[in-house]
Amino acid sequence: MGYYSALMIFAPDGAPQPASPWTVDLTANLGYVPPLSYDQRTAGRDKPESTNLTPVFGYPKVTLWLPYHIGVEAAYTLPFTVNGATPSIYSFAAEVLAATDKGWQLVPRVTYTGGYVEGPITCNKSLSTSSNPDWVFYWNTVCNAQESADRFEPNQWTLELNASGSSAKGKVLPFLNIGVVKYQSTFDIRVQNGTGIDTDHPILKMSATKGYGTAGATWILSPLFRLGGALFWAPGSVFTGRVSATLRLNAK
Repeated sequence: MGYYSALMIFAPDGAPQPASPWTVDLTANLGYVPPLSYDQRTAGRDKPESTNLTPVFGYPKVTLWLPYHIGVEAAYTLPFTVNGATPSIYSFAAEVLAATDKGWQLVPRVTYTGGYVEGPITCNKSLSTSSNPDWVFYWNTVCNAQESADRFEPNQWTLELNASGSSAKGKVLPFLNIGVVKYQSTFDIRVQNGTGIDTDHPILKMSATKGYGTAGATWILSPLFRLGGALFWAPGSVFTGRVSATLRLNAK
């Protein structure tokens, strides 16, 4: 659950760039989802969980800049089904320019992420064609020969501090980010039977507070268009990369 929860952290995908009031940034974000190993997917059991359903995760994001260099953000992962997994994840954030000196900026940021991802993790049809007879037996008896509709539900707040600078010509903006996340995640094992969801299965919950960090840069291609790239690390959970493209409207 820590793996899924860390992937959902609404970390920055580029350097913070406070703008004049009522400027709007439209961003497309895409991140790599590292596959879990066989040992990670078994978690001490004999049967592996089908967690490697997609290699990427992304969302569109809108940022509105208000007076006093305050920015508010909203993002939503559209519910497109990929390999049986359907996301519906939403995130919100607020940030403010707290200090600036010699080209460097400090921007604290708070975020919230909620929603769900639904997919056949516990009972995946791949079990039915396995060469291991125990897994085929599991598919037929525990899974009732049906894919599960398991639901992972993140519920997490973060508090971050972002520091960004600029190159000599101001076209490249490197940044560093450190943050703390409070997880309250739920994993509902939803095995299907002939009449719907079999309720005789546990609902797993995780409550934890952990740190994470991001490092990357934004490339300003023009006053209206910029690209971002970042490496994201949540110790003990996931290390991955993210890219973004932003269109800035009403920039002055």
